[in-house]
Amino acid sequence: MTEQEQKQTLFSIRECTYFQNMSDEELLKLLSFSDIKTYEKNSIIFFQADEPKYMHILLEGNIRIYKSKPSGGEVQLMTSSAVTSIAELACFEKIPYPANCVTLTQSRIMRVPFETFEKEFLNNPIISYGIIKSLSLKLRSLSNLVERELTLTSEQKVAKYIVEHEDEIGGIKQITIASELNITPETLSRMLKKIHKQELIESTSPLIISDLEGLKEIYDLF
Repeated sequence: MTEQEQKQTLFSIRECTYFQNMSDEELLKLLSFSDIKTYEKNSIIFFQADEPKYMHILLEGNIRIYKSKPSGGEVQLMTSSAVTSIAELACFEKIPYPANCVTLTQSRIMRVPFETFEKEFLNNPIISYGIIKSLSLKLRSLSNLVERELTLTSEQKVAKYIVEHEDEIGGIKQITIASELNITPETLSRMLKKIHKQELIESTSPLIISDLEGLKEIYDLF
């Protein structure tokens, strides 16, 4: 790794909530026992039930976390963009990974051997605070997922997704939206047609919003 690459890597690592208050010396120590791998699109990072030997820090790219159903099919839990930690709770709890992780784009991931990290850094209150903050943010994300799955109808899910992705919704493929909402493409198509009839979107492909406040009212009423 060149000096310039090292500087860029340190900058990226510090963007992770865990490590944002670490000194360069501490970050270099972290790098000394970690490795950074480049994964191609659609590469499996770990499987559900694998032993969690590493903390994974997504430095570049995008990943998807999902669970496999015993009856077949998948349930998408979340997608994440760099820079973030991935499924670190399994390391802290010393339990198998509860879900699968796959790259959505070419990605660079730092793998940190957890036993070494635990020994060298977990007694540092600054890092412990970063871990608490990161887990708190993920708990909020999980709470939103549970709320969406248990309380919203398919129409409400779709309307909320469109609003939350207002700026980029026209470029997101419908199959991606269906996957993220854990609904079938057929259900998504029906909901989009229904919303279109209400004149809340100008078209379904590409998705163009015509009444943002009207879309919000679909799920804010409940």
